Order: sequence, then structure tokens, then C-alpha cells
Amino acid sequence: LGSWIKDSGRPVFLRIGYEFDGPWNAYSSIKFKEAWIYIVDRFDDLEVRNVAYVWQSAGINTSNIGRWYPGDEYVNWLGYSHFDGQNSGQSIRTFAEEHNKPIMIAEATPRRDLKIGDGQSHWDAWFDPLFQSIHNDSRIKALAYINVNWDAQSMWNGQGWGDSRVQANEIVFQNWLDEVSGEDWILASDTLFELTQLQLWEDSIVMDDEVVLGVPTNESDDLIIYLDGNDMIQILSTAGKISAASAYDVSGTQLFQSYTETDQYSIPIDNVKGLVILRIILDDHIFIHKIMAR
Repeated sequence: LGSWIKDSGRPVFLRIGYEFDGPWNAYSSIKFKEAWIYIVDRFDDLEVRNVAYVWQSAGINTSNIGRWYPGDEYVNWLGYSHFDGQNSGQSIRTFAEEHNKPIMIAEATPRRDLKIGDGQSHWDAWFDPLFQSIHNDSRIKALAYINVNWDAQSMWNGQGWGDSRVQANEIVFQNWLDEVSGEDWILASDTLFELTQLQLWEDSIVMDDEVVLGVPTNESDDLIIYLDGNDMIQILSTAGKISAASAYDVSGTQLFQSYTETDQYSIPIDNVKGLVILRIILDDHIFIHKIMAR
């Protein structure tokens, strides 16, 4: 799968074990996190750069939802399903605020038959609250609407999902077109990949005119790197002098830089959260290392 994504030449949103907290899946939260981390680490080994990992809840506002979370360094987007019921996805929206992540409504369908009844009533009851929740939360960056006649599929027939195709109702369809034609939305086009900045996905962070996360993370038995209890990153060389070291946060902001020749660096990262990227020069070799600040 990782090789297929890498060769696809397009940005891919990957939902690993979507609706992880849905009781119908019966996932162990511990095993779920282990599986997630294993997959992401394997993809990193394959240098898959055009993938974003989406951690998607069932949207049922599970308490203590963080017990399912693999960690900030392993997740790009938070997601949830929006079907019926009140306040879908609130636990994810709160979690996204705490962890500074964008949100995707990864599945949305009204669970009502749009062929039946008044179109404006359908819109007012389900679609308008959905779009209001999107416009009122700047972290919600993507919507995947399931536009399908559920009853035409034997798996779902008779379960109350109905026909969610917006074109099945003239009023709903016109309201939909009016909404998505607004400037807030990116639509399919020949320039879609440019608009979604695919090149940045593949190159990740550019700093000092060099692509840093776009190259493999080189490991060396000659370097010992760890975060101590005083919010200091310790870098120790067991094979000669380190000639330079620098540190950056995930946005590319430089946190530290030194060209002092030494066999040990202590880098302070006070008040820094999330991923820190280290660039270390040892014996004319450049090593890139990632470490979580907290």
C-alpha cells in the first residue's frame, strides 16, 4: 500500500482504522495505537511523503478519546463522522484545539431520504447546521459528503439511510450548488494539486535552501540523542567531533544553531511543543533526526 501511494503522484489522505471508537469495530485502544504506529513507521521507511494520516472518530463523542491517540508526531489530521444526533464530533473538535491539528469531516450523510418530503425542510434540519458548524470552526478544513442512494445497495437497504444524493431533490441540489460555489471551497479542477500544495507534501519543510524532511532520516550508531528531564535535547557523539548542529520546529522556525566543534550539544527547547527536527554534521555527513519535545 505504501509503495502504491508513493507511486500515485497525488496527495493521499489515509484513514487508518477509521471510526476507531465505534463499538461496532470492537477495537482495543492499545492494539489500535500499536498498529497505527507500525504502519506509519513502515511508510516512513519507504519514504512515502505524499500521504497525510487522518485519525477519524465515529463522531459519537467518546469520553477520554485520547486513549486511542497514537501521538502528535504520527497524526496529521483529526476526523469524525457526521450523521445524525446532536453535536457530532465535539470531542474531536476539542481534541484538535488542544493538539493544534486540522479537522476533516471524513464521512457525512443525513440519514434521510431526500426524494421524500420538503427539500427546504431537509436543508434546514441537516445541511444548514452542518455547514454552519464548518464555517464557525476554522479548524475544519475538509468535508467528504457521501452522495449515494443507500437503499439501492443490499447491504444498507431498509436500515433507514435512504437516498442522500443531493441531486435527488431540486431544492437541496440548488442550495448545495449555492454553498459550494463560495470562495471557501476548493473544487475539482486541473490545478487542484497545485492548490493543495502537493509539492510541499512531498518536500515537507524547506530550510536554509535545503529540503530537510524530504530526505531520509539517517541513523548513526555514533550519535546518542535524547530529551532529558529539563527540556534539553542532548546530542552526544561517540566517534569524533560534531562540527555543527541546528534545531527547527515543525513549521521550519529555527530554534537553535551552532558551528562549535564539540562532542556534545545541549539544546534548550523551553515552551516548544511537538516535533523538533535536528540537523547534525558529523564527519562531513549530515544526519537528520526527529524528536518530540513533549
